[in-house]
Amino acid sequence: MSVLIPALKGDFKLKECGPLELIRRGFKQHGDIFRIKILHQSFTFLVGSDASTVFFKANDRELSQKEVYGFTVPVFGKGIVYDAPLKIMNQQLKFVKHGVTQDMLQSYVAKVVDEAEMYLHNLAKSGEVFDWVHAMSELTMFTASRCLLGQEVRHDLHEEFADYYEQLNHGMVHLGVFWPYAPIPAHKTRDKARENIAKLFRRVIQARRASGVKHNDMLQLFMDSKYLDGTQASDDEIVGLLLATLFAGQHTSNITSSWACPFIYNKGKEFLGRLEAEQEKVLTGTNGELNFSALSQMDLLYWCMKETLRMCPPLILLMRYVQVPRVYKGYTIPKGEVVITSPAVNHRLDTWTNPDVFDPDRFSPERHEDKVPYSWIPFGSGRHCKLFVVCNV
Repeated sequence: MSVLIPALKGDFKLKECGPLELIRRGFKQHGDIFRIKILHQSFTFLVGSDASTVFFKANDRELSQKEVYGFTVPVFGKGIVYDAPLKIMNQQLKFVKHGVTQDMLQSYVAKVVDEAEMYLHNLAKSGEVFDWVHAMSELTMFTASRCLLGQEVRHDLHEEFADYYEQLNHGMVHLGVFWPYAPIPAHKTRDKARENIAKLFRRVIQARRASGVKHNDMLQLFMDSKYLDGTQASDDEIVGLLLATLFAGQHTSNITSSWACPFIYNKGKEFLGRLEAEQEKVLTGTNGELNFSALSQMDLLYWCMKETLRMCPPLILLMRYVQVPRVYKGYTIPKGEVVITSPAVNHRLDTWTNPDVFDPDRFSPERHEDKVPYSWIPFGSGRHCKLFVVCNV
């Protein structure tokens, strides 16, 4: 598929629409597999549940993440997740997974509820009009600090950390995807912020070790984690894993929360009444306590979150580097190619009834529209979505 000249001419409106228009046009003109070439690199797009099977059923040795997610290395650190050898990366992901066991999740709910109640109380007292997206971002950062980074960061160092985190976040610019160490001001600010965050976390880690007091949060879990050879994660690895976990969970949770509320509100009073009735029924059984068990019984609320992730998936593109050639419909995807599948495009195909309409009931047992494999892939699927899934449970 020819793309460079039309893109330069503005035919694809990439600046306004991003890559999704290009993918939709390619799908319409060429079907569920097509290739484009930009300069020296070829990209093969796999659109729809059938084609996405090629993407999601391959293992990490066949389709690799390391080559396409190199831009995360300056943020997470050397030897962390995508920069680590495969066997080390898998062990690091297990460290993260241990932080979302049922026992840990049960302890997080109370902290999240406490943070939300405090935040909404202060918001109500201010009596001011507020930016909803900013409010969700701020609240998500508070809950992430409380559950992941520890009470020291949340209560004593939150403002300092939040400033550094914002600088780090703003340093992840488009150029960095192709040139992670380009000598530009955004990258210099990113690197300085990363250095300051590392210093801050090292102080907290050292103080905890000196006190001997154990905490119930992700930071403590990483401090206690050991690799298969018996060695403990170093301070630098702990910092990197905390940042990787935070980036995987905070952005996606913020985006989903920001979209879910207006989607639900626009469904009207009758739908809001259904949600309220469900919550009243469940909370009556827990004497008003919003805990993990109560949340697990709120099916309609769960469908709302799934539908929000279908309509507005935080990850619009998933990419892998081909190490072992793949075959689909007689077409060979050679080694060295980058394969791409798009949750944002897949979620709006005719697999779904009225795909552009917010309809949480499509996930009900009666309709079960997500029964087609790889049709609902907000964080990917199978072995390829571990980091994002464990951070958003």
